[in-house]
Amino acid sequence: METINYYPSDTTIGGLLFSNYISEEIRRLSVKELTSSQAIDRLGVLVSDSPYDLALRPFDKKNDRCFTCDQGFVACSGHLGHISLVLRVYNPVLRGCCLYCHTIQCSNVEKYLFNMQMLYLKHGQTNEIDNLQSIYKTWILERKSLDTFYENINEHMKLNPPSSTRIEATTKNLLAIRQQLIKDFEARAFKAKKKFCPNCNTPVRTLRADSHSKLFYSQGVSNKQIKAYQERMSNIR
Repeated sequence: METINYYPSDTTIGGLLFSNYISEEIRRLSVKELTSSQAIDRLGVLVSDSPYDLALRPFDKKNDRCFTCDQGFVACSGHLGHISLVLRVYNPVLRGCCLYCHTIQCSNVEKYLFNMQMLYLKHGQTNEIDNLQSIYKTWILERKSLDTFYENINEHMKLNPPSSTRIEATTKNLLAIRQQLIKDFEARAFKAKKKFCPNCNTPVRTLRADSHSKLFYSQGVSNKQIKAYQERMSNIR
């Protein structure tokens, strides 16, 4: 039988696009709904309706066969399952985001500091992380301009550039430093209570979850907050 080549031999891929499945597509592609959080019971047997359900794929190379396609461990490519959420799930990041400018309630200085510290961490230069933190603390105490902070950070990184060797954070020491950096950033962005957004200077509207079923946010702002906001904006301009 003659084959037809629909694409010329010099055809190349010009781009690649990834997207997410919508809920209806996930349900159509799914072979089973997963309802059990326990994957293996006390006897070591795979639990049905769990992430280790044999309808998704076989897990034993010798004995198991897929309940969906009846193929073995090597031949089965795996099948999709889905989990139906009984209650609504809200991303906790919303508590640290401004509802007006839709950005994280963290100043650009703190974001820049965090990015540069993570850059040093990727190259295993843990001492430079503390040096950047010292520059940040000194800048706060001296209360200098934003340009001074960026100049000090950039000057330090020119004198101490990241090494050409990239190190994955797999050791206990590097993992502990990485977790502490993320924890400190989350504390500044999500846990610290702010009256005004550090990015757009609008009054912050607080969020409150009620029994994982509803999400409430403060309606408007008080007159005192409006007056303080107007004064603050007039000083910036």
